[in-house]
Amino acid sequence: AGAKTHLSQLSSDLANLAQVGTWAVSSAGLVLSGDGQSDLLVFNLGNTALQNITLSNVKAGAHVVINSSLRHVNFGGNLGGDLGNSSDALALHRNSIVYNLANADNVNVGTFLNGSVLALGADVIGSGHLEGSLFANSLSAGSNGKLELGYEPFKPYRPVPPAPASVPEPSSWVLLLGALSVLALASARRPRESRVQTR
Repeated sequence: AGAKTHLSQLSSDLANLAQVGTWAVSSAGLVLSGDGQSDLLVFNLGNTALQNITLSNVKAGAHVVINSSLRHVNFGGNLGGDLGNSSDALALHRNSIVYNLANADNVNVGTFLNGSVLALGADVIGSGHLEGSLFANSLSAGSNGKLELGYEPFKPYRPVPPAPASVPEPSSWVLLLGALSVLALASARRPRESRVQTR
């Protein structure tokens, strides 16, 4: 139960991320475009069909979150190719792509899908191939056979920590102020030399 709770919270958190990148539906399918520099890209697709997806302008090592609010998901068409040495961006990033299907009741994988699927409430069927991790309510064979699960585990996203700030920490300011106070107190208590002028 602990893992399911954690994954449910993760799915909810991912669904609430602000979009980073753009997307459009074309005659060829769904086109997802990154900014070429972000470590984390987020595409909030709403109820757009997840078929014939193209990914572009994504830097090497970037992670991609594809949020969908569809209840019935049908992965179909070209989703990155089925070759291990494919130059397609979906295939190149398959270990760092997650399809977050927070509202899905059922998911059909009828093609070669590159990326991991997070669909905790969904019953997954299919006769395609999933090259990634699958987190779902259940898994069943499709009408044309069984869904094949490849071994491409999801690579966790670890944000790059920000560079250290050049502003001193509050404790440094306290030490500095304390040192200045001690110097001021010491100079105030020091006996002053009296200068007597003789004529």
